[in-house]
Amino acid sequence: RDATPRPAPIIAEALRDALAGDDAYRQGQSDVRAENLLFGLLRFGKLPLMSFTQVSDMDREQFHTAVLDRVQRGTERVAHDPLPLHADAQGALEAATALAVQRRRNDVNGLQLLWALLQAEQSVAVELLVRFGGDVAKLRESLARLAS
Repeated sequence: RDATPRPAPIIAEALRDALAGDDAYRQGQSDVRAENLLFGLLRFGKLPLMSFTQVSDMDREQFHTAVLDRVQRGTERVAHDPLPLHADAQGALEAATALAVQRRRNDVNGLQLLWALLQAEQSVAVELLVRFGGDVAKLRESLARLAS
């Protein structure tokens, strides 16, 4: 094994600020929270959105109807000054980074961040899954495999 320390994984800007910051700004918040990281991921689409809505077996139609105004914008952004991270968002990013380090990855991807956002039982991610009939345990298990 190579004993050379690996550099800390890089968190893509789209995961860390861009869409999450835009969501926070549109919600009238003064900082970016874990909830905004989640909606930023869902707005970005692709694997995180598919995992959250399909792998969890949630009622996708009801979910999309309820949160359409927050996820339909895709990558469209409103100009605003950068917002600082709230402690819960910082914690989620740190957990995703720790998972990337554990898995010996050079960057933090959306699935690792989604996994981190699902770890707290009282998180918005868990609340949304439960509200729309999603299987939290099934999604966590799937993400543990996919996020590697």
